[in-house]
Amino acid sequence: MMIDEQQESLPTDATLWGGWQDIFNEYSAKLEAAGAEITYVKEKYGFMRFEADYNDNAREIQRLIHEAEEKSLNTCQECGKEGTQVDVGSWIYTLCEDCHIVQKQKLPPERRKDSTSEDND
Repeated sequence: MMIDEQQESLPTDATLWGGWQDIFNEYSAKLEAAGAEITYVKEKYGFMRFEADYNDNAREIQRLIHEAEEKSLNTCQECGKEGTQVDVGSWIYTLCEDCHIVQKQKLPPERRKDSTSEDND
């Protein structure tokens, strides 16, 4: 199922970025095959979170959820390239270097300072 198709039937608190589309598709299928019904998908603190209902196979389902979350922590949520967690204007995202630059440029100039850079003044 595509994220866009899923969004209408699945409760979400944020639009999941296209960079995580492949992770979503892969793990939605794996979770459903393991007997889980996905009840909620969201982005929180820069990674994709799955919530699911299940009665059986709990260990396997929890392992799959953890695996999907870990994979999203290393994947740019905008474009799907390798990414890392970054702070952009007090929000945490998982972005590649290029998408990080783009996101910072969307901020007002006074908020563009990278929290990881040193002040050389």
